Amino acid sequence: MRAWEWMIIAFGLYVVARWGTGKTVSWRVIPGAAFAAFVIFLLDHGNTAVIAHGLALLFVIGAAYPAIPVLTNAANWAVSGKTTGNTVA
Repeated sequence: MRAWEWMIIAFGLYVVARWGTGKTVSWRVIPGAAFAAFVIFLLDHGNTAVIAHGLALLFVIGAAYPAIPVLTNAANWAVSGKTTGNTVA
């Protein structure tokens, strides 16, 4: 996978973590995320591709850390078969 694809996964995990804890994603985050993805995209060519992959994976790890409990709770809720109650967190 390319480094910018890892960045897209990181942003998706960030949104899932915010949604799962009942918080919204601020509009101020979007330009920062776009700038970070653009920088990773520029670094993702030539000799700096290894650096871009390392940075992108750090973003994924940072975004996955708060998202993992949310995804685990959502999976447990889906497996339990409960049809009432919509509490994930």
